[in-house]
Amino acid sequence: FDMFDFVQERPQDFLFLEHANAAKILSPDQQAVADEYIEDIGALLKRGVDDGTLAPLDTELLSLLLVAPARQLARSAVISERSINPEIISQTFDRVWLSIANSKS
Repeated sequence: FDMFDFVQERPQDFLFLEHANAAKILSPDQQAVADEYIEDIGALLKRGVDDGTLAPLDTELLSLLLVAPARQLARSAVISERSINPEIISQTFDRVWLSIANSKS
């Protein structure tokens, strides 16, 4: 939820973080902080898989399924210069959850 809230509240910042990481423009210290966040997210996803909350998928795929819709929402908001409708955020999260949740839980 927090990531989607961040996308809704600060779409340009979200896109900057994505771009800065992909473009390799962060200083070594900044990259270390970003890498730590990435590791924390990966560990969180792994715990979700291990405890049965999340589908038994590779954590990189789970991350992609979470981040790609958030990235697209942020991009659309920045391009259109309009805020993201909270209902769209909620619907997107619900649909993403269906794709990553363990259907047995």
